[in-house]
Amino acid sequence: MNKVIFPEILARVAKLPSTQMVSEGSTARERLEFLCSQHAALRDHLFHVNRQVKDHFLLTSSGQLVEGDGPLQPDADLEVLLATSGGLDLDELSNDEVRRYVRHITLPNVGRQGQLRLKKARVLVIGTGGLGSPVSLYLAAAGVGTLGLVDFDRVESSNLQRQVVHGTGSVGLAKVESARRRLQDLNPDITINAHDCALNTDNALELVGCYDLIVDGTDNFATRYLVNDACVLLQRLMVYGALHRFDGQVSVFNHESGPCYRCLFPQSPPGELAPNCNSGGVIGVCIYCAPLLMRR
Repeated sequence: MNKVIFPEILARVAKLPSTQMVSEGSTARERLEFLCSQHAALRDHLFHVNRQVKDHFLLTSSGQLVEGDGPLQPDADLEVLLATSGGLDLDELSNDEVRRYVRHITLPNVGRQGQLRLKKARVLVIGTGGLGSPVSLYLAAAGVGTLGLVDFDRVESSNLQRQVVHGTGSVGLAKVESARRRLQDLNPDITINAHDCALNTDNALELVGCYDLIVDGTDNFATRYLVNDACVLLQRLMVYGALHRFDGQVSVFNHESGPCYRCLFPQSPPGELAPNCNSGGVIGVCIYCAPLLMRR
């Protein structure tokens, strides 16, 4: 019998009695399956439907990455890590990074330490549409070390006048994959986790718990309230944005135990008062000159 060690957030959402569980098996998969047979909720959080471990988890044993079906040493423990906690040298900036971010580093309020903090940061962008597109581009360019992208939609041609992270060649592609490719090309030194799914009550705590700051770029109130509630429960900072035709809003919630989105808007408005982009129309988030051009 050996131990399997889980991240605290996974133990919480899967309702495990401890972050360290005794298991048995000669491979990582066998040890995890053993525990899933005892704790049914664990399986949905840990595995895809094809029985592969979800992308935002890494398996290690004796300090080495291991595959699910690879043999383990009989006396070695297995540890499940969040993928966002590895993969980057977070203790220093490389020469290439210094050259890339020199315009940041020369700013007196940023410097090397500020750029290192950006490198260590983990930000989840929920929605890769009109709001999430420019946000993700600038976060990637700025050197935020780990970006998570959540979206279940596919790129359509009608998205392209404002969803600037996507291009004509991405039409029909999953939005998170389209965005991942563009962002990785923009900055190959950062980690990008593409979560091709809808945020819902089953995965909200798990996804939000993997990141330090949450950007709400959603387009419906049900998801927005869910994002808020997960951020409150997990004490995560939430940056909120919304667009309607030519108008926009932005705010920060849950800052140092401050008010949350529900404090400002206790109840969701009726659906007829919140038309979507298809029925109401919307212009790109940064096209301030467009109204002037249209008057000519």
